[in-house]
Amino acid sequence: MSAAEHQALTEVLSGVGEMADEFFKVSQNSGSQYVPAGQADFDIGFLAAFNHQQLSGFDVAFSTTEGQQFGEPENNLELSYQVDQKSNQQALDFSSQAGVTEIDFSLDMSTVGGKDVTQMQQYIATLDKNLEASRHNSKGENETSAFSKQDDASMLQGFAVFKDAFASMSSAAQRYSDIEQTAAEQFTNGRAMVAALVDNMITSDARYQGLGNEADNTLGAGLSKLADFDANFSFSKEPEGRGLRPKASVALSQATQQHQSGELSGITQSKTANAHFDYQGSRPDYYHKTESYDIGTAVKDNELVGLDQQHQVAIDKETYQFNPETSQYELQMALSEKTANESNIRLINDIWLESNETSHSLDKKQRVANKGTPDDFNRTNHHAHNKLVTLIGDLDKLAENKDLKRDYVVALDSVNFFMKNNS
Repeated sequence: MSAAEHQALTEVLSGVGEMADEFFKVSQNSGSQYVPAGQADFDIGFLAAFNHQQLSGFDVAFSTTEGQQFGEPENNLELSYQVDQKSNQQALDFSSQAGVTEIDFSLDMSTVGGKDVTQMQQYIATLDKNLEASRHNSKGENETSAFSKQDDASMLQGFAVFKDAFASMSSAAQRYSDIEQTAAEQFTNGRAMVAALVDNMITSDARYQGLGNEADNTLGAGLSKLADFDANFSFSKEPEGRGLRPKASVALSQATQQHQSGELSGITQSKTANAHFDYQGSRPDYYHKTESYDIGTAVKDNELVGLDQQHQVAIDKETYQFNPETSQYELQMALSEKTANESNIRLINDIWLESNETSHSLDKKQRVANKGTPDDFNRTNHHAHNKLVTLIGDLDKLAENKDLKRDYVVALDSVNFFMKNNS
């Protein structure tokens, strides 16, 4: 083993050792089905400095259940981290079982990315909001969380580890990109430059209308410079027997592609967040929310000539109440709500053309009484759609000069074809 390999291994073992110290604090409570929160404050920050040039990854597993009798609560943890330099990918898998609760999360992330403090803060805030939405919509008939206060605390504790891993792997991707100069140059000449053009248009151009209330877009407008990723987190309760088995999950992803056609180049990017709650078949209640933001760009001669954005939010929820007379769960409320905002901008020869569309639909039914026939519901239905087209520029010059008008129409068609073909 070389000195460099030994140093890299020592750094990993140090981080893993600290995790082990925290994990085995719970051994004194191994006789309880519920491991107290605060007993395992794991720190995965050492992943940010992982030496991918000397090591390809590691797998670790901890347990305090060896030698226990059948039926006694388990306390296990498994962690795997791998870097594939050929595919420029890094992957983390984490699984923890403490008594009747389970935490699982996975992170698949590119090793090519840049620094984007604002976007990272936005993503962390989005993760927090979606977990809170999942927890809030887990309230049962007594308006309390489907998880106990102790389980809620354990969930938040595991979620903090998940967010720490997400930030650490993103930092690692920035460092990998700096080391691998070819990848860094490709990134700098592509996404970073286009991201700056988009940000300038959104924040500084007085003609820009965009997607309406930007605060509704929790994923953040514009292009993210962070490494692409797919992140998933879940917390579940798995009691023995026929008890309820609530499960809350959150997912967040980002995918980016670069395009080139003649004089036009561009980037498309999708950001998606999901929040979900159900009882894994032990009762029919569920909540699901999906938010997505898609952006497409067209650049010519280092100028932004096309910008398409679409933001969508969809929520589906059903709540039930148990009827002891029929021994069945009866629907109390069903909700389906969708909101969509779209903006398409073309900026050619200093002529600003922007199309804006907004739509909102709501379908809800609420049971009038706790018991009754299936028709005893109040129903609410709503649908709205608006479209606005804005044209700003010196149109007289097009009307007076046929050649200029022809060139504008040709350029506009070219950009429209490029955007549609790469959407």
